[in-house]
Amino acid sequence: MFSEGVSAYLFKSKDKETIRDILRQVASGNIVMSEAITRCGINDMKNPSFIMLMPEEKEILVEMASGQTIKNIAGRRRRSSSAVEKVLKRVKERYNLSTTYELMAYLSRIGII
Repeated sequence: MFSEGVSAYLFKSKDKETIRDILRQVASGNIVMSEAITRCGINDMKNPSFIMLMPEEKEILVEMASGQTIKNIAGRRRRSSSAVEKVLKRVKERYNLSTTYELMAYLSRIGII
């Protein structure tokens, strides 16, 4: 389900404050899973195959990998260049990388793009 763009999975029994916290995390670009889900077999989140990209993130990265500039990508998406740069920054932080070049090389190496 995460590969289809789901950002979080939570049980209805969660209290309101926990739900608010999860929604804040998702709004910041994070993927959130409950402990029950992680105990069901996804216990090694350091494995690159479990690190997911949101659909928009993947689309932007594929466009960059094909040689498009941030300005061109932003124009086609009717977004500002800074909005596209924020997406890239969020993904770089998730993968603990400093530059877009490092990010592209890493994602290519592990077969995500």
